[in-house]
Amino acid sequence: MVLVPVVVLVVLSLAVPTSGALSVRSAFLAVGAALMVLAGVRMFVPDEAIWPNSEVMRRCRWLARHLEKRADWASSPVVLLTGSSTTMFGLDTERIERRLAEAGIPATVLSFSISGATLHERRYMLQSFLEMLNDETRRKLRIAHVLILQEVFDAYDQNPLYRMEKEAFSQRLIQFLNPENARKAWQAYALQCQADPGLTRWPMALLLARHSLLNVFSVGALADMEWLGRKRKRTAPFFALEGHKQNFNYLKAVELLQHPTDATSRQNSALPFPQAKLSFDQMLEPLQSYPYHIGFYALPMLEPSRTAYAEELSRLSDGSKPFLGPPSAVELGAMLSAECWFDGVHPTGKGAELFSDWFAGKLIPILSANVRE
Repeated sequence: MVLVPVVVLVVLSLAVPTSGALSVRSAFLAVGAALMVLAGVRMFVPDEAIWPNSEVMRRCRWLARHLEKRADWASSPVVLLTGSSTTMFGLDTERIERRLAEAGIPATVLSFSISGATLHERRYMLQSFLEMLNDETRRKLRIAHVLILQEVFDAYDQNPLYRMEKEAFSQRLIQFLNPENARKAWQAYALQCQADPGLTRWPMALLLARHSLLNVFSVGALADMEWLGRKRKRTAPFFALEGHKQNFNYLKAVELLQHPTDATSRQNSALPFPQAKLSFDQMLEPLQSYPYHIGFYALPMLEPSRTAYAEELSRLSDGSKPFLGPPSAVELGAMLSAECWFDGVHPTGKGAELFSDWFAGKLIPILSANVRE
């Protein structure tokens, strides 16, 4: 971080020369006081001012403007999708809106999805989005019919800190792992440790604590040496993939899907995961002052173990909350074309068109009935 050494140098420059020896204690106190001032100032500076063009801020900015662009949006359903890359590459929300409009439902569909996003990063996205809205938009959101749909995906549901070690100390993790999110992520991870005693606790606790400390001092915020007031960009939530992922064998994936082995289709008797439920509840906390309804969805996939997980959760659903998918064998069969799949869990742009149309078809009866919990 640039500011810390600058402040330290300023403090040292103000030191009054004396004939006596320098006091190490005084030096530490001066540096400590400077760091405390920085941490105090940081509490009052919004994240959008610190990381104005990070991926989260760019996407949330697009979502906020997209919500506000239609004057009468509050009189129609607002659907919030929270997910990972499966949603980001699989659901074209603007296409879904068009399909809903054709069915007489002028809904607004917003996707809070980033590749590799854990539920706590999705929580941060929701919080950042709400902070960008003006008072009038927040007022309208409190009277709108809001439906929150959570992506079902075994890796994120089972592991609250999925991919964290791989992406450790990246700007993205430093940005969303503020002390509050780090604490909540640890609570969810502790539940996972109870079910799996083989997991290590303290190395992960230390990793979370270090990211939280880096967040407090906004480490890396000025690494690009650009002025924080630069033009703020927007990024749409949907991004299409093309071709096949390296080493992905489409024919083999379909064969395994249609003839799964016991190992690939095994279901987990411990479902639903307690850490997933806690993480989901924590994710919804920024929305506690906004009335909303909850549901879940499972997108088409070619991997039997992940499909089996989604099917089991769907069977466990008591029907009080909408559960979209996973697709039936017939529905998935209509999507089985090599040009539609980038890998076993992500579609290409052509596949995303089919995914989005299928998803819109599942949404129509739910929104038409104006489902209430």
